[in-house]
Amino acid sequence: MGLRFGILMLICLWLPLSGNAEFYRYKDENGALRFTDNLAEVPEDQRPYVRNYKEESDFLSPEEQERKAEQEVEKKQQEKVKVRETRKNELAESGKHLGKQGKELDKERAGLMKIRDALDKEKQGLKTRADRREYQSKVIRLNEQITAFEKKRKVFQKEVDIFNSQLEKNKGKE
Repeated sequence: MGLRFGILMLICLWLPLSGNAEFYRYKDENGALRFTDNLAEVPEDQRPYVRNYKEESDFLSPEEQERKAEQEVEKKQQEKVKVRETRKNELAESGKHLGKQGKELDKERAGLMKIRDALDKEKQGLKTRADRREYQSKVIRLNEQITAFEKKRKVFQKEVDIFNSQLEKNKGKE
């Protein structure tokens, strides 16, 4: 009787040790690959063909698991730093690009103002009807150029606003 009780106790203690963390891969009714740790979720027709996988960490000692967890935390921190640096570099590049665009727009505006000043001076020297028509056509072209410039400036201003909001978000995350 004592021997039976002893064997029963050994079996009861041994069974939980065999409960490894296994997971199974199968295809669902839509053909998508699924993973589960419950064999009952695998369709019966696929159970003979299902493969079980063991976690890599199942074979590690507690010290190795702790070291692995520390490495994962360190890796995540390094990835965060890398993402932050990448974001800073992208913002710096965007800032340089916007600075160049702003200078180009300033040059274009200065050129348009020179043309306008020249047309103002030319207006005083108009004597014939042909001169006035030519002057009017120049004014119309200048107005079209100014309209196109204003569109460019509005697009540029939107880009600057987006850049500034991204800059504020980035400062808030640091």
